[in-house]
Amino acid sequence: MPATDILGKIGEKVGTEINGLSTDIATNTANIATNASNISTNASGIATNVADIATNAGNISTNAGNIATNASGISTNASAISQNTSDISTNASGIASNLSAIQSNDTDITALQTKTGSLATDGNSATFSGNLGAANLILSGNLTVNGTQTVINTTTLEIEDNIIEVNLTASDGSETAQTGGIQVNRGSGLDKAQIIWNDTNDEFHLLKGTNDANLDCANIDAEELKVPTGADILINNVQLGNYASFETEFLANL
Repeated sequence: MPATDILGKIGEKVGTEINGLSTDIATNTANIATNASNISTNASGIATNVADIATNAGNISTNAGNIATNASGISTNASAISQNTSDISTNASGIASNLSAIQSNDTDITALQTKTGSLATDGNSATFSGNLGAANLILSGNLTVNGTQTVINTTTLEIEDNIIEVNLTASDGSETAQTGGIQVNRGSGLDKAQIIWNDTNDEFHLLKGTNDANLDCANIDAEELKVPTGADILINNVQLGNYASFETEFLANL
């Protein structure tokens, strides 16, 4: 083969190789540029990820604090719920007691309504069939008691009327008995003292039990002083004997 052909073949081969290398170089250059771009993108992504990791770490710390706060709040709420449960139980007991009291009051009201006879529509009068209790009672009118006994349990009794009348029958104004007066309680085991008007004898009697009682006074102003026959006469603690001996001596010295 002529030298020129050999050189031509060599040149053709070299050209082909050079063209292939040029293509590879161009491809590699493009790949290098792409890789450089990817590296830059990845570096930016890594930087972003690092920032996100830091943010997430802050959020995790915040969430941990919130969890601790919530745990404390849950504990507090659990304690409050327990207290509320106890209060509800106490209130339920109180409600039951109040209900019982209300029912008792309803019973008392019903009993009072039953005992109440009639109440005038104008509210000015009332009739009661049972007992009536009050802390204080003020009457602007008259008081009439038609029972068999009047009990006054007070330490002080004040009456404006200067004359007290006893032994009076309200229906016709007649006397209830032939005697009337005032009786004084002297305590347990002691005879009661009495000032009694005897209508039969037309005179007052002073009694201690069923016996005559002594009268102690500074002066006696009377039209007539009666001393029973046989009774002792004592004046200013001086014994003058009985009525019979006093009469004898008195008449003998006239």
